[in-house]
Amino acid sequence: MLLSYEQLLGLTRDLRTTPVLSVYIDGAAPDPARRAAWRQALRNALDDARGTAESQPKASREAFERCTQFLTTALDEIPSAIGAPGWVGFITADGVRLRGPVATSMPTLAKWQVGAWVAPYVRALKQTHPVVVVMVDSRSAVLYRYHGGELKRLERMHSHRHGGHADHMGDAPREHFHSGTRGETATDAAEHQRLSARDHMLREVTHDLQELLKVDGAVVIGGTPDSARALHRAIPAALASRVLVSVDLPLGSSEAEIATAAERDARILRNARDSATVEQVLNLAASHGRGVAGAKQALAVMSTGEGQQLLITPRFLSEHPGEAEAAVEFALDHDADIEVLSGEAADVLDAKASGIAALLRFVRTAGLESNPVLAGR
Repeated sequence: MLLSYEQLLGLTRDLRTTPVLSVYIDGAAPDPARRAAWRQALRNALDDARGTAESQPKASREAFERCTQFLTTALDEIPSAIGAPGWVGFITADGVRLRGPVATSMPTLAKWQVGAWVAPYVRALKQTHPVVVVMVDSRSAVLYRYHGGELKRLERMHSHRHGGHADHMGDAPREHFHSGTRGETATDAAEHQRLSARDHMLREVTHDLQELLKVDGAVVIGGTPDSARALHRAIPAALASRVLVSVDLPLGSSEAEIATAAERDARILRNARDSATVEQVLNLAASHGRGVAGAKQALAVMSTGEGQQLLITPRFLSEHPGEAEAAVEFALDHDADIEVLSGEAADVLDAKASGIAALLRFVRTAGLESNPVLAGR
């Protein structure tokens, strides 16, 4: 049930003028005795949403009650625990538009309004970024795609040595020397051929990785250390920040071990990229460049479409739900990227910008309208 950014955008636009009951459930229950406690928490959240509906006209109240009936039917399929970190549902008077577990922790809440309440869902967007794992040695490379908690094998490539031993033009070749090659041993020649064939295979792998990661995602490389490092060197600089050579993913690793490494190492890459992005945006904000920091400034640029990327933290989403929802909706309206930060990057943004910032599409110029054409004159 995991939505991509594009699917979430499409859903919000479809529901923009429709009353929607948006439901989020915290599925975490480390204590087995409290696995069904989410039901009481949800009842409390629904009571709050019902209070909103009761202040509205009769048609809206009736639509709300139909939504709760659809919700009850959907939740009756869950015997006890959610079975996932979170659960999400978007429900209208005509039926359930989206429902099911997500692999990201969610707060328990229910909102009744025109249009879907989507800010909490953006936490799950990181799970939609694909991770490509390459297990490589000098003879072959196996590509896997890790997405939404599932690992799928994509393809296997082999290196092929070309050519062979030519007849020696003169005296019989001495033992251990490659025929027709002055001063090169047969062992050296074989090693040269092996590396040449491997490098050709790695170029093919690199081409496939560029196709697989046209939009977003990460690459985790495992296998033999020499070949893994050679593949890393062959990857273009534009993808460098999205690639990691895993030190704990040797050749022969099981698919379960590969999936674990993909999840772990992709998180390492995301955290590093998030930290670099936060540093960049805060520096640009401080120099009055293509960055703004803080809720007031971020909301302003996202509302006008000036924002290219919205940076937001889980703490801001939790403590400022109204402002977070507005910022996310503005970002979706203007096709801006949305990044919910985690780890050190989130801590820095919380400390220095109250948990929200934005990268601009262009530099704002004093005395001119916020317009890329005017600013460029």
